[in-house]
Amino acid sequence: MSTRKKTIQINPLFFSRRRPKKSKTRKKKQKKMSYELKPNDVKKQLMSRIKEYQQKKKILNDENEDVESNNDNFQKNFSDHMTYLNSVIKENKIKKRRKKEKKINKEMSAEIQPLSHQQQPPIQEGIDIKPMETTNNNIVTNNKTSIIIHGSKNPPPYGCLKNSNKPTYRQWQKSLKEKLTPQPHFVSPIVNVSPIIAPIQNKPNPILIRQEKLKDIKNKNKKMKKVKIRKTTFKLGKHNGRVSVLVKNRRTRKKLKKECNLLKKKSLPDIKEYLRQHNLIKIGTAAPEKVLRQIYENAYLSGDVFNKNPDNLIHNYMQN
Repeated sequence: MSTRKKTIQINPLFFSRRRPKKSKTRKKKQKKMSYELKPNDVKKQLMSRIKEYQQKKKILNDENEDVESNNDNFQKNFSDHMTYLNSVIKENKIKKRRKKEKKINKEMSAEIQPLSHQQQPPIQEGIDIKPMETTNNNIVTNNKTSIIIHGSKNPPPYGCLKNSNKPTYRQWQKSLKEKLTPQPHFVSPIVNVSPIIAPIQNKPNPILIRQEKLKDIKNKNKKMKKVKIRKTTFKLGKHNGRVSVLVKNRRTRKKLKKECNLLKKKSLPDIKEYLRQHNLIKIGTAAPEKVLRQIYENAYLSGDVFNKNPDNLIHNYMQN
């Protein structure tokens, strides 16, 4: 029997109730680059475009021959196509360079003119010859030819359009001739002219005449106003079973409203006395307050109504 002892090691964190705090910072996941086009697809597209260009060039070179475009004939390696594309780019660059050189040569040839070939302008007769204007012409001399760099020229005084700011060439020439033609000078004889004195007349003032005319026009246009008088008759009081009351304007309406409000504010004993005097109620009646007030208001507004019933007269007389 072996006397070896086995030691079991346990992590003390397992016995703790609290869990260990984890780090809250998360690592950012690296996103994989998603290519929309695979490299093989790009190569295929480039190959197809080069093939199309080759086909077009072949058709232009061989117009008379009927060329059948088959994809099998142009199945080559990618490297061959790239070399062909580079050669085409170089050719295009050379063509552009040649075009630029041609343009520069043309411009230089137009500017370079020999001194011997310069033509003198024809001298016109009958024109005022002005002194030569000094122009800053920088002359560059060589062994073979001389280059003249002209400065800015003044624009011509005539134009080529009708009804424009500048005259035409023909009109400009006519104007020059008119300036040059000498006009004869006539010397008029000296005559002593005596001033004519007109007789003094009393002329009417035009302002006064105009004022008088304005007054006449105003008097003519004036219209006489006719004064009209309207009479209206109102029958007030009782007539054919109706009681008519005149209400003129807002002021009288306001007065009526005020009087009605004052009637509503009157005390009950005053109302009873008024109704007894006009024999509208009997002494000792048990009528409610609302009925008495309504009878009082209607009787007062209708205009001092008196009751002539003999029963009420006798009852009120005996009670007094």
